Amino acid sequence: MYADSHLHMTDPGFKGVDDGAGLLFTCAASPEEWGSISTIGDSRVRKFYGTHPWYLEKYSLDGLKELLETDSSANVGEIGLDSKHGPLDNQVGPFEEQLILSKKYDRIANIHMIGCESEMLKILRKHKAVTIIHSFSGPDSYIKPLAECGCYFSISPRILKRSADKIEALISRIPEERLLIETDAPNSGIGMKEHIARLSEILTMEPEELERITFRNASSLLP
Repeated sequence: MYADSHLHMTDPGFKGVDDGAGLLFTCAASPEEWGSISTIGDSRVRKFYGTHPWYLEKYSLDGLKELLETDSSANVGEIGLDSKHGPLDNQVGPFEEQLILSKKYDRIANIHMIGCESEMLKILRKHKAVTIIHSFSGPDSYIKPLAECGCYFSISPRILKRSADKIEALISRIPEERLLIETDAPNSGIGMKEHIARLSEILTMEPEELERITFRNASSLLP
């Protein structure tokens, strides 16, 4: 079985998952998706509720707090910072508020991080919540300090645009017990089986071994 640590099952473009899925972390981009996510009945699914930095005009902290209080299995995400979508000063407050809630209720936070590594590290050092850095692609120098803050690193198909050498060099720096994989479906264009096959070839390991390691790591995050 494999674990997909970040996908969007309520996105209109979502077309389902590959055979062999054992654990699926489905995320929301805005409160408009929370109702649809809450009705998913698949036992393999773990639900993440949050407001993405692209949709802060729809931000709702009270609604998130209510979900976490009423659903003991609910998590937080997709939240984060994105330097390519407006000033970070406008994003930091909502991000920190959602992160603080994830820590208060002892839940996982699924994080979007684009071009803001220094600011992200500063915040995570302050709060040290259990987090997944979604679609992680470096820089390599941030792996150790982020891991020390409690981060897991999820590798999406976007990384396959790089050379095999660069991919192998990045992933080899991630502690094995912190490595996760994701499709970010429907945004990646490929399924998990192809993603696993291509990554495992680059890492010179059997696909089943990559599945085993990342499924174990994703499962370890759950109560």
